[in-house]
Amino acid sequence: MQSNKVDYVYPFSKSTKLESGVKTSYVSSDNDQQFFDVSNGTAVNDETKTNHFIYNEYNYAGYLNYSKEWKKWDAQIGLRGEQTKIKTQQIKGNQKFDTSYFQLFPSAFVNYKLKEDQTVGLSVSRRIDRPNYSNLNPFLYLIDVSTYGSGNTALKPQFTWSYELNYTVKQLNFTLGYSHTKDVENVVIAKFKDVFPNIHLADSNVTVEIPVNLNTSDYFGLTVSAPVHVTKWWNMINNVNVYYNHFNGN
Repeated sequence: MQSNKVDYVYPFSKSTKLESGVKTSYVSSDNDQQFFDVSNGTAVNDETKTNHFIYNEYNYAGYLNYSKEWKKWDAQIGLRGEQTKIKTQQIKGNQKFDTSYFQLFPSAFVNYKLKEDQTVGLSVSRRIDRPNYSNLNPFLYLIDVSTYGSGNTALKPQFTWSYELNYTVKQLNFTLGYSHTKDVENVVIAKFKDVFPNIHLADSNVTVEIPVNLNTSDYFGLTVSAPVHVTKWWNMINNVNVYYNHFNGN
């Protein structure tokens, strides 16, 4: 893995500043798994388990953040742009995957001090979660007598718009949040013949675990954080999280 980053901060005043930066990263993985059958005294390559998977990921990003403080207000707005390129290759069968995409990620945060010990805040942001290289690996492996596992080269990154309303009084914090995610990554169990119609198995009840992209998900949640000072030697941090999550997909 290689990473390079440059940041620049320009203060217009004590309460106002502009931040900018660029970052490049490169991740490479060469996973060569070799299995041998030695039951007959001679090591023979087991082609059903041996797998050689090559993964390369390139990321180029740049950002701008502007922040300002007033007597009771503070705010920040930002924009980040990312160019991503992913190339994978499974040597067995010479399966290749090549994708490239550019995305923008805006964000905004506003806080208002109601009183000395009371603050309310609002934030909105967009983020990305990329599939890891193991989930992109299409190698088929045996989990048990009726279940296989496999990665999916067609996996797409998931994108989330997140909204939060915060209220803090003394040390008590309440957060009300909502987020909407597109192309949600999840692991499903499907019939083997539906996923791999060209591979014949005698048992029609065999299934396969495979990561896929669902259409969308919606999250609604309320989080309460309440630190408590019990004694001089005992501090407690108590958290309660109530949420509802709805998934939409096949």
